[in-house]
Amino acid sequence: MSKGFCPDESLELHVWLTFSNMTVLDLTIVPTLVSKGLASLKDFDNCRYVIWKEGETVDFDYLPFLQHNNFMYEVDKIVGST
Repeated sequence: MSKGFCPDESLELHVWLTFSNMTVLDLTIVPTLVSKGLASLKDFDNCRYVIWKEGETVDFDYLPFLQHNNFMYEVDKIVGST
């Protein structure tokens, strides 16, 4: 993030959305694990995303190392960015 927008470099990170009620929407973990051959869609009941609510049991721990409300504006050029 300290470099800012670098379209020719890949970001080695995982991002999810956490809502105010602590529900997590993870749109990337399933396709990432499938593309790396570490899992199949059958492992996720053929679902391509994960929705997790606090108190539910899942095989992932959602522990943020970085919290940033404007993350996408820091690493990409988004219309309306500050």
